[in-house]
Amino acid sequence: FLVGLGTKIGSGCTSGHGVCGLPRWSARSLVAVLSFMSSAAATLAITAGLGWTSPVAVPAAGSAVASTSPLAPAVAAVLAAAALAWPADATPLANKLMAGAWGMLFASGLGLAGMLNPLKVLGFLSPSAVAGGWDPSLALVMGGAVAFNLVAFPILTARGSTVTSPALPLDLPTSSDLNPRLIGGSVLFGLGWAIAGFCPGPAIASLATAHLSPHLLTWLAAFAAGQTTYHLAFR
Repeated sequence: FLVGLGTKIGSGCTSGHGVCGLPRWSARSLVAVLSFMSSAAATLAITAGLGWTSPVAVPAAGSAVASTSPLAPAVAAVLAAAALAWPADATPLANKLMAGAWGMLFASGLGLAGMLNPLKVLGFLSPSAVAGGWDPSLALVMGGAVAFNLVAFPILTARGSTVTSPALPLDLPTSSDLNPRLIGGSVLFGLGWAIAGFCPGPAIASLATAHLSPHLLTWLAAFAAGQTTYHLAFR
């Protein structure tokens, strides 16, 4: 619930503010990332001191999208070639199908990186939260994505349009306000992220796996309730 509400109030989460905002040198995204990382780490530190154990359920071995790993580089190459040759007059349906294909590739990347396992998140934010000590996976995944986008965003900005829809202009955030809503929403997101170990992308991508645990389904229902509450009470 906190993740659903917090991402709406704070205008983003790890993907929006972290993977896409930081490479654009957005001050809002930097503040948001620092806010939700800090609140998540503090939440885990406090709960560990109180002896509270996270209810996170571990996905079954081999159940993630990682089973498609041999095909991922080939799929990425085909999508990149298609994007470069994509016609400016492609139909709206064709553009939507291409966007869906890129979304599937992103979901596969989350699976390959192990981000569908919420213990990866908890192991990075708080080494004492899980067995085995500190896990740097989250930092490596986000760092790799940010590094790629540091190169990609200037190219897209100069191009002035999306890759798969050359006729459509880029629709990037323009707000620069560092307001209480941004910080408060990010803090709420960090609280929920630390408690459950899921942020929106990995949780939704987990629906493609064979491990539809009660933990995941309950999280998705609460996430939807949080987002609905925002639309009903905060807009």
